[in-house]
Amino acid sequence: MKPEAIVDPCVYCGESTSFGSGRFVNRIPCDDEDGNFGWGCEECSGYECERCDKQIALDYDVTPEECFGQDGPDDFFSDGARHVCEDCLTLSEVKARLFYGFKIRGRA
Repeated sequence: MKPEAIVDPCVYCGESTSFGSGRFVNRIPCDDEDGNFGWGCEECSGYECERCDKQIALDYDVTPEECFGQDGPDDFFSDGARHVCEDCLTLSEVKARLFYGFKIRGRA
């Protein structure tokens, strides 16, 4: 028996991003290391948390702008991180984020 071919594989993990795969809606166009066009699934196309190295799905990273507003003190958190997951926010960053009106996703 021949294995089934994967249609529109993610260039990072190889899972299908075709219609009906559960990864179709949030896939994004991207290139692999060799410059070949392909698709990236939401899970692989996000950022890696700069504090714990956990993969953060697309649009679920937290940036300094979300905590301190566009006129905040810097483009980076105090430890030099730019993209972090919600689990790695310090208490002061969570308070600042709530002050600026951003609801903590998954907690509330």
